[in-house]
This record gives sequence, C-alpha cells and structure tokens, in this order.
Amino acid sequence: MANVYGVRPISLDTFSGAIDVGSTLFGSSTAKLKVNQIVWESPAATSDTCTITDGNGYALWTVKCDVAKGSYTLDIDSWVEGIKIGVSGVTSGTIKIFLD
Repeated sequence: MANVYGVRPISLDTFSGAIDVGSTLFGSSTAKLKVNQIVWESPAATSDTCTITDGNGYALWTVKCDVAKGSYTLDIDSWVEGIKIGVSGVTSGTIKIFLD
C-alpha cells in the first residue's frame, strides 16, 4: 500500500523514507496537531519496534512488539508540534494517527 494523509485516520505503512506529518499536511515540521490517538497495528515479529517523535525530535512514543500481529495504542489527546518517523522508525505494521 502507500501512506495516506488525506483521510481520517492518517494511515502509514511505508517506512522506507522519513515521514513528516506536519510538513506533509501543513508545510511545517512543527505544525501544531491535535492528536487523539496513535495506533500501531500488526507488527510482524516480537523484535519489531516503533519510534515516533515530534517535529523537534523529542520522543512521543517508543514501543517494542511483545505479541506479533497485535495492536498497540498511545492515547494522547493533546496538541503536539508535528509528528515524525525516521527511516526504518517502524520496522513493520501500520501506524494510524487519529487527529481531532
């Protein structure tokens, strides 16, 4: 598949390049985003990891898979300054970002 930004939730499943949600949607890496929830769906293996930062490089979420094909949820319900995922920041699965 491909990363899809124009729908709710934002759906990201291609991590071969860096992802910058703030820049893609609003032209600024630190654009203020009202994030309700981030979900990591279906990581393939228990060694897989997910690292997401804000637009300034501060960690928003770092998680390691402990159940393959499971689902991991971060409830934020807060404003953040952008969302970035570095190259290979998510080793498998899909990230869903629920914005307000």
